[in-house]
Amino acid sequence: MLLCPILMCVLHGCLQILLVTEQGLVLEGTQTNFFAVVDDTVYTAEEGVLMGTVRGVVLEVGVKGTCCTVCTKNRF
Repeated sequence: MLLCPILMCVLHGCLQILLVTEQGLVLEGTQTNFFAVVDDTVYTAEEGVLMGTVRGVVLEVGVKGTCCTVCTKNRF
């Protein structure tokens, strides 16, 4: 019997699943936004994700330049 990847993860006790494009770019989690921080730059997906409250705040703060640079080009 072939089970879908999400069901397999749940059955094995995973708490979060990352959604990834065919090119291997991380978009978001099943219940969360995804951010990577490298050298004071926050990387997050540009498109194909839900906005989310935390994502909106991170993008707004980053755009204002109060803490870091935000890059939405899906690359680190």
